[in-house]
Amino acid sequence: MKILQNYRRQLVLLSLLCLAFTALYLWLNGYPSNNSTLITLLLVPLVIGSLLYGLIGMIISSVLVFLVFYGLSYGQDVTVSYWFRFIIFIAISGFVAFFVQVQAHYERRINYLLNHDPGTKLPSRLALWQAIDNQLNAKNMAQSPNGLAVIAIDNLHDISITFDHDVADELLVTMWQRIVDVFYPGAKAYHYHRERLAVLFHNPESNTDVLQRKLASVLAESVKYNGIPIHFSAHVGYVPIDSNLRGKRTIINEAESALLYAIENDRQLVEFSAEMRCEKRTALAILGSVRTAMASGELTLHYQPKIDLKNNKVVGFEALARWRDTKLGVLSPAEFIPLIENTEIIHDFTYWAIDFALKTLKKWSSDKPDCFIAVNVSSHNLSDDGFADKVKSLLKKYTLASSVLELEITESEIMKNPEKAIKVLQELADIPVVISIDDFGTGYSSLAYLNRLPATALKIDRAFISQLDNDKNVKAIVTAAIDLGHALGMKVIAEGVETENQRKILQELDCDIGQGYLFSAAMPESEALCWKVL
Repeated sequence: MKILQNYRRQLVLLSLLCLAFTALYLWLNGYPSNNSTLITLLLVPLVIGSLLYGLIGMIISSVLVFLVFYGLSYGQDVTVSYWFRFIIFIAISGFVAFFVQVQAHYERRINYLLNHDPGTKLPSRLALWQAIDNQLNAKNMAQSPNGLAVIAIDNLHDISITFDHDVADELLVTMWQRIVDVFYPGAKAYHYHRERLAVLFHNPESNTDVLQRKLASVLAESVKYNGIPIHFSAHVGYVPIDSNLRGKRTIINEAESALLYAIENDRQLVEFSAEMRCEKRTALAILGSVRTAMASGELTLHYQPKIDLKNNKVVGFEALARWRDTKLGVLSPAEFIPLIENTEIIHDFTYWAIDFALKTLKKWSSDKPDCFIAVNVSSHNLSDDGFADKVKSLLKKYTLASSVLELEITESEIMKNPEKAIKVLQELADIPVVISIDDFGTGYSSLAYLNRLPATALKIDRAFISQLDNDKNVKAIVTAAIDLGHALGMKVIAEGVETENQRKILQELDCDIGQGYLFSAAMPESEALCWKVL
């Protein structure tokens, strides 16, 4: 829009110059014989000045009309009535002015739409960028807003589905008016994203706890629609704006980082810190290096043995990712697996892990013919309709029986989309590969689906095993889980076995397989091949 405004000003100046030169030309050549027409010509800017957007059209049309008519009369000695010329001039100028006004109206409309959300009528993301630019360019930043908050309305999508988008927008404006008041008079709200609000404000509070208490109070109060109380839940990322050394993109990214931290840690309001910037950069560096690490061998698999508790023999291994990066150092799975799971990289990562594990198992086929390897699977993999076919192709690639591959999926991952997960798991069971429900007991609703899952093994979470020998209630839960698994025809695996007493109790409870530091930590491929139970 600034470019268009500058262009318009240049045209106005150019048209005024043309008008002046035209008047001078006519006067020097003796046209008209009296000064009435020249006076009318000179009054054009005054007449059309109030039209504003019609200024360009009026001036240019006046120049063209008078040049044409006076040129004709001068070159061919044609006499044309003054009043006829005046009427033609007014008609053409008025038509052009009307046309330019219509164009200006639509230009203003486009400008409004670019800078406002059509639903809530709040200023848009583009308007926010311009506002931050104006603030950073201000001579006295102390008088400008010194904080940016990005607010995510968590349940707006559900509200939109329950009612409709117009109602959701109406409710959202009501809620945002309350939220803006939290950030003091003079704060301005922007519809930053479909489900997010950005607020530029001048915050006299140095303690964000005050803001958080006010925000909690506002969110606790429902918004009524047709007598129905509707509650909103929100998270806020906040960043101070104390200098113009950072650009608008940096400021917005910092507020977004604080918001993401608030969502991930279930905190209502979080202020951006330098540590978050470092974490963000590290996360980006990790995600940017994953595929390279898989190809170069920096990312590899270690193997933790699974022991048959009845005969004390190794029956299989769980493949666990390990990463030694040349720049970032040794990375634990807790540092990179959650990051990968939030991106599309998780698909490539899972296929890589299965391929790597099967390749290892192929090497071991002569020394460990009855051994299987377990690989962890994400809920994102279970949303891929082609996942089962890809697993089947990898088994075919290494000419291995499907029973040597066990896929572990946590019950909480299954519960994210149980119907879809059950469908894909059934396709995997038809190959058939072994399916194990990992971390059993930590979920909240899997019992309703357990009889429908095509699983062949239950894996009791380490949180229960660690308290098995000192908490009777936990022992009762583990006993029930083992009995339930056996009743459903499944093998039961206990992970996190660390003491001899835990192993004895599990043997008494008729648990099938044990896994944990009591036996061994995860080992590189070469060590795992030669490892034996002591």
